[in-house]
Amino acid sequence: MSSVYLCGNTGGINRGCEAIVRSTAKILRNVNVSDIFLMSYNRNYDESIGLNKISELIDYPKKTFFQRSVSCIMRKVFNNGTFGGKYLYRPLLKSINIPSVFWGCSVDERVLKDKKMQEDINRYSYIVVRESLSYSILKKVYHNSERLIQACDPAFLLDIKPVELPKEFLVKNTVGINCITMFSH
Repeated sequence: MSSVYLCGNTGGINRGCEAIVRSTAKILRNVNVSDIFLMSYNRNYDESIGLNKISELIDYPKKTFFQRSVSCIMRKVFNNGTFGGKYLYRPLLKSINIPSVFWGCSVDERVLKDKKMQEDINRYSYIVVRESLSYSILKKVYHNSERLIQACDPAFLLDIKPVELPKEFLVKNTVGINCITMFSH
């Protein structure tokens, strides 16, 4: 039986990441994949929301103060954001040594203009994109177009959990909107 490692879950109270992890684990179990590992930046948080019950948690290696500083300098001064992932996690990634899938993604047109982003995109074995605009953008830069797949956001496959509406809402006359508010200073 194959093992699947889910990476990129930011912990950090990102409910979208949580939804993708939960629904992806459900999809994988439906095709008889039972060895599911979740790379975690924040084990305590991931355990508090029960992600350890659907996958085995593996902690990302902790960076020392020096490593975080060098990573920050590389990113800010030299516009090189790969130090943290590429160099610090190399032993982990080499030990896994498996095909990679960019799953449930959306991208914008900057991918078409940024050579580094195009190189990164083309390192993936497969890309599963969740909407048509991103699919069109990636089709122009991803060299393995037969491995570019459009599918709905996996979070749409979560189980429905009925909840009690607040008394101010009207049954069958209420629309919920999922939005993110951005603040700037």
